[in-house]
Amino acid sequence: MILYVFILIRTAWISDDACITLRTVLNTLHGYGPTFNIDERVQAYTHPLWFFLLCISSLLVPNVFYATFALCILVSLIATVLLLLRCRQPAILAMVGLAIVLSKAFVDFSTSGLENPLIHLLLIILVSLSLRDDPSSVWRSPLFPLLFSAVYLTRQDLVLLILPLLTYHLFLLRHNIRQLVISGLIAIVPILLWSLFSLVYYGFLFPNTAYAKLSTGVPGSDLMLQGLRYFLRTISRDPLTFFILISGVVVGLAAGGVSRSLAIGSVCYLAYVLRVGGDFMEGRFFTAPFVVSLMILARHLTQFRIARLFPFAVIAFGSFGIYPNLLAGASYDKLKYGSDINDERAFYFQRMGLITWNSEQHKLPEWEVQKEPFVHIKGGGIGHYSLL
Repeated sequence: MILYVFILIRTAWISDDACITLRTVLNTLHGYGPTFNIDERVQAYTHPLWFFLLCISSLLVPNVFYATFALCILVSLIATVLLLLRCRQPAILAMVGLAIVLSKAFVDFSTSGLENPLIHLLLIILVSLSLRDDPSSVWRSPLFPLLFSAVYLTRQDLVLLILPLLTYHLFLLRHNIRQLVISGLIAIVPILLWSLFSLVYYGFLFPNTAYAKLSTGVPGSDLMLQGLRYFLRTISRDPLTFFILISGVVVGLAAGGVSRSLAIGSVCYLAYVLRVGGDFMEGRFFTAPFVVSLMILARHLTQFRIARLFPFAVIAFGSFGIYPNLLAGASYDKLKYGSDINDERAFYFQRMGLITWNSEQHKLPEWEVQKEPFVHIKGGGIGHYSLL
């Protein structure tokens, strides 16, 4: 755990996409509303719940950048502690501990300012409750249905990851109609409230990016090919993350029950990532199923003879990574890889890393009022270098 904290601080950074949200946070806190441009009601962020947490943290910590670092690190630490507490055997504890410090994707997006830390935390709690000896008992608490809505409100496409789990639990409740209705209302009310606000305030049910990125007119075959490149990028540069992911799916399918539904959810989500062409940030969309796979392995791996050998496999695959997290310090910088799928932390770390920023970079710049409007083509960059 101490090693993870050390690595987390040394690798902490803020991405340009996060700065789009931070600009919206600043506009909200200054009374202009949750918009990127103060005169346009457009939802430029994809993570409503994470956005609200950033607003709260920015009220507590006056500098929005420090507030983002603090929130990411705090949420990631809580998630990691809860994950390690699930490990009952020394071999499992070693496997999980090594995986979280050696996985490049998990470490990269334990900060970044994006919603990944909150996703990790919510999934760990949700899966922990689901893996109880009596899965049907979890619905007696309002926390469980609220977690489903919280995952949706953190990132809407993650519903594919948790939908098979939800279906499994609904099947268990099929004879308890009263509990089914109560739990369903608890889960759906927050989603309906947000959807109503989004429809009234922004005019749309989903973020602007959903319409912009998923309706490009690019042929499906080209998107699939790009998605395949996204998978191969992680396999070649961060093989440990993919090894854990696939191992968790295989073990989950073999274990049955809740774990099988989680494994099916991971497969559905990965198929979606492949279908939409992945992302330009390498590893970003693999961290959620990575966490789910770790939870499955922590629960069932001891049932297999290879359990004691698994930590050594984790070390082996972790050693094949192109840039081990233990070596990623203040000198971490971008390299030329000839790809449109980037190591975003390397690209921005020298300008937006916690240990590489100086006091001048942390200051919020004061722009002078211009007489004429101008167009800026990089939304994230202007979010970082402007107040309004």
